[in-house]
Amino acid sequence: MKPLIGINADFRRNKRRGCENVLHEEYVNAVRRAGGLPIILPVFGTKLDAIEALGRINGLLLSGGDDINPDKFGQKKHPKLDLLVEAKEKSDFWLAQEALKSNIPILGICYGHQLVNVILGGTLIQDIPSQIGKKVKHSKRLHKAVLKENSLVKKILGLDCVSVYSSHHQAVEKPGKGLKTTAVSPIDGIIEACEGVKNNRFLLCLQWHPEVMNKDKKQMKLFGEFIKNCR
Repeated sequence: MKPLIGINADFRRNKRRGCENVLHEEYVNAVRRAGGLPIILPVFGTKLDAIEALGRINGLLLSGGDDINPDKFGQKKHPKLDLLVEAKEKSDFWLAQEALKSNIPILGICYGHQLVNVILGGTLIQDIPSQIGKKVKHSKRLHKAVLKENSLVKKILGLDCVSVYSSHHQAVEKPGKGLKTTAVSPIDGIIEACEGVKNNRFLLCLQWHPEVMNKDKKQMKLFGEFIKNCR
């Protein structure tokens, strides 16, 4: 049987229809192509519902989204932030926290990378252009990421350096407990990937969007390895 992969939905306010659970189809398509059966996880109203949903899936893909409230990592709000809808933030924290406790395989992408990091006690750069500079365009641009030796991401891709598509203005500043940095932007030092330090579980977090690069066989290997670990 195909492993069931839960993907957290985004949550958007619609003036005509109220709030909507939505998800870019690239995530769904990438999971399908890798051999998984994707299921969209809506914003849950209770922690118990989130835990029950996790009990029925084989892997969790944490998708992209807006900005985490910086009070979650002990900082004041930067004026450039576009905060998550509070209900989504709560739901995503429940999902990710419980998934980390249960050792379910996790693939975090963009905001999903940042979410895992904050839950594990790490911090974020709230706005790269104003805090770090504009040497690298991280918003809807291709740029390079250097992969570290003996890392899972390097093992999967088989490369020392990879072109990645990014769409973000935030990034991991200090990795949380149990995470290690395994890819960086060579020009400005932005952390592009983190992995769990334990070898007995799959925990891979990427700042870039491999699902957008769906014609790149190397990038699709990331989903293939994730699905393999969910079987």
